[in-house]
Amino acid sequence: MADINKNWTTIIVSIITILGSIIAAIITSTSTTKDKIDEVAQNFKPIHLESGLVEVEGENTGLNAIPKNLSKKNITSRKFVSHIDFDKPFGFTPVVRTSFTAIDVDKNENLRLLIYPTAITNKGFDIVAQTWSDTKINYINLTWFAYQLP
Repeated sequence: MADINKNWTTIIVSIITILGSIIAAIITSTSTTKDKIDEVAQNFKPIHLESGLVEVEGENTGLNAIPKNLSKKNITSRKFVSHIDFDKPFGFTPVVRTSFTAIDVDKNENLRLLIYPTAITNKGFDIVAQTWSDTKINYINLTWFAYQLP
């Protein structure tokens, strides 16, 4: 019986020693992870991101007026330009991406469309919708987002 108790005592001491090593490793790992989290938090710089929508419709846009005397040799370009001011100036010139989310065009003609940003500064930019030939755009939602990585 004494040998059995001695064996159990040895086993229990071994288990306690192993658990102590595991706990020490967890504490060290947690401390290292906390240090890394603190370092990232101190160096964290948020991404500056802004976005918006420009609704374009009606006769005043210039995108739905088809030029007179249109021929294949006389392909005219028409543009709608809208200036966008950022809510908060960026630290330097941001990246600007443009697209559209809705469009209404004349069903009898091909869709020809360019959407792009121009005159980009840290304070704003111009968003341009451009078409040509006999394309007639009655309505379009232009979308944009601008961002600056830290």
